[in-house]
Amino acid sequence: MDGFDADHYKEPVGDRIRITTAKLFENMRRMWVKQVQQSSTDKVAQFRTVVNCLNLIAQVLHACNDDFDWRIKLSIASLCEVFSATVTLAYASLGVKKLTMHIPTHLGLHLFEQNRKERMLSAGWCSNDIAIAAERFSSVQTLYFLSRMRKLDAQRDHHGCRHDMCKWNQISKDEYQTLHVSQTCHCPDITPPVHELELCLSSHRLPLLKLKNIHGDLHKLQIEVVEYSGKERYVAISHVWAYGLGNPITNGLPRCQVAHLGELIIRLHSTATDEASQNSEGKMQMSENHTQVLLESVADAGIYLWIDTLCCPVSPPESKALAMELLAYTYEKASYVLVLDGGLAVCDYEEIPVYEAVARIFTLAWLQRLWTLQEGVLAQDRLWFQFKDRPVNLKALMYAPFEHNITIQSFLVDMAAQYRIMSMSFLQDEKLREVTSSRANIGNDLLALERALRHRSVTVEADEALCICTLLRLPAQDIVRLPAEVEARMSEVWRLIALKYHGIPQRILFLSFPRLQKKGFRWAPRTLLKEAHGGLFKHGTNVTRSYLWQDPNLADITESGLLVKWPGFKLDAKEYHDLPIRNPWSALPRLEEYRIIFKSEDGTRYQFGSKEHTTGDSAYKHAEGAFPLHDIIQRGNCYLILADDSLFKKEGLTKELGILGNVTGSNIDGRILNFEAAEQVVVFNTSERDCIILDTAERVAHQLRAEPLTAKLAAMDADTGTKEYEAVLQLFKERLDEVCAEEAESELLREAFDKAYDGAIAYRSLRVLVRDWFHHDIVGKSLSAEQQWCVD
Repeated sequence: MDGFDADHYKEPVGDRIRITTAKLFENMRRMWVKQVQQSSTDKVAQFRTVVNCLNLIAQVLHACNDDFDWRIKLSIASLCEVFSATVTLAYASLGVKKLTMHIPTHLGLHLFEQNRKERMLSAGWCSNDIAIAAERFSSVQTLYFLSRMRKLDAQRDHHGCRHDMCKWNQISKDEYQTLHVSQTCHCPDITPPVHELELCLSSHRLPLLKLKNIHGDLHKLQIEVVEYSGKERYVAISHVWAYGLGNPITNGLPRCQVAHLGELIIRLHSTATDEASQNSEGKMQMSENHTQVLLESVADAGIYLWIDTLCCPVSPPESKALAMELLAYTYEKASYVLVLDGGLAVCDYEEIPVYEAVARIFTLAWLQRLWTLQEGVLAQDRLWFQFKDRPVNLKALMYAPFEHNITIQSFLVDMAAQYRIMSMSFLQDEKLREVTSSRANIGNDLLALERALRHRSVTVEADEALCICTLLRLPAQDIVRLPAEVEARMSEVWRLIALKYHGIPQRILFLSFPRLQKKGFRWAPRTLLKEAHGGLFKHGTNVTRSYLWQDPNLADITESGLLVKWPGFKLDAKEYHDLPIRNPWSALPRLEEYRIIFKSEDGTRYQFGSKEHTTGDSAYKHAEGAFPLHDIIQRGNCYLILADDSLFKKEGLTKELGILGNVTGSNIDGRILNFEAAEQVVVFNTSERDCIILDTAERVAHQLRAEPLTAKLAAMDADTGTKEYEAVLQLFKERLDEVCAEEAESELLREAFDKAYDGAIAYRSLRVLVRDWFHHDIVGKSLSAEQQWCVD
């Protein structure tokens, strides 16, 4: 580029010259970006050229062998990210909001190979934390930074944790221990008058705790239950029980903990109201004298606190249910919500860079629990995180004036994405949404909900339904009053969602989640916290989670299932009446089930396979001797539903999601088929070369079926295993080899096999297809896009 000076990137080291990028980023920002913005050339064409160059680099990185030095890959990918940020900045005048860079995401995962994992584990990381970080963040810069960041919570030993589970998040009520502020403290518990909590809740009022005498002698500490009148400035505590602030037996906490909470609340009020200016790093200064004055002034006047351990009655269940109904109200009305997490309690905010503080917050155990999600979302800009030395407001932190350093732009994009997910924008004032219909909002809302719930966990599985109600502003009382059972509560959640949004996105059927087993709701996800085994179809199609959730076509919930409208096929095993049995060669080895091939009434061949197989999931395999897709067809009344009709409209190889199942009945006029879903599949049409192979296999199979040896085998079907049968079977095998070898002489067939099966020996491959032909030989009758299904 103009103004480029190679000497800027040379650094003498003894008698040698070292190439360094130390000045590259500043030169790019000051020189190249300015030149681009002031250039008179066609900026759009220039922009496209630069983007093409960057994408070419990304493609080269994709093509590198696995044994290529990962450190070199990392260096190149990191520079690509920096260049991407620079290009975005330079061409901002073109209205380019974001440059889509196809940097291979697996590069970052190289940081988490075994040697790096061991280093991170020794630095206090949990295997589960590492796995979540690898999925949650996409930037190489972010992942590299995290791999070098030491976790400061030395009290936790993560040996024994797995990539999918942290043992510290597994709460056992029988083994749980409520902790004191220090290990040497043995002060007694303090408990609020539970009957006053119950009385307050029975009148649907929010109970708060007024603390007195928190400063000094713990025995003088007092708790008073007061009804929230709308005037009290209270702080709601958000915490994970794993750090010892819970109590599954009674509504009590050690006096030292309650006094400590009172002091934290005073400091929070002080920090939040302090009008001191911010320093150059965006950190607010807090006057120690001012804090001390506040401590002394409120010691007798009292402060207001809400924490679940003290304010949600452990029993009776009716009182606990009433407290649960008020949870959303509790966190919405709080003056501040203060997050307490052991990962920050030992970290001095004033001693670390702002971006490290952000990284530490977004890798907390607090972000892995479900209840804390709704608490943070409801708090919005009133959410504070307690570090060792002071509380920090998350919104202020995210909008802090970060230094203009291009090298951390991708890191900031990653963190901003997590902030948006946690903010869950659909919780804005409902009045703002009246300009758009509820039908238009549902896809965005459910997509945001699923992203926010991903990587979260909950001790009581049935509590997920209540959290979803809070986040989507559904009537929580309808859930709380149901038995604490997943089937009852989650089915009611989906009914309430359909009621609010006037339907359910049809393509929810193709998302990979565990399903409910309740009749009429077996289409509905049992949980949004994790996917079932096998993900989305990733290759050769544009199917994404956004595409599936944001389906403009909404379906109604009926007693028989979800009412949808899609095209499909009726599948049947082709009937034969020439022999006593359908498959005369059943004694021959059967080909492992990988896909089902069927021919429609117009002669077009289609194929489908289990989604786990077609997504390349190496861990997925049918049990030995199992043929689940064939078994579904053999049950009878088998149908294949397609997510859309693109298979019929597009030329070339087209892939689409589908559902295989059986029809159990229909409505009175037969227009709506009651469909019992059995398996998610991926359906695709057949390439020209595959059709050549399959047409040949079908012709040879029918030719051999018509020969006397086959008729003899069919007549002896009851005598399989005898010497006479084995002798005839051997003659047939020889005949099969002979015919297939003759057919394999065809240059067209050899070329088709060579392209389709990477040089496989044509006659042997053809032999396998022919001998297995009558195990399947499926025919399909197409159904129009207007076909209605009631899916369960």
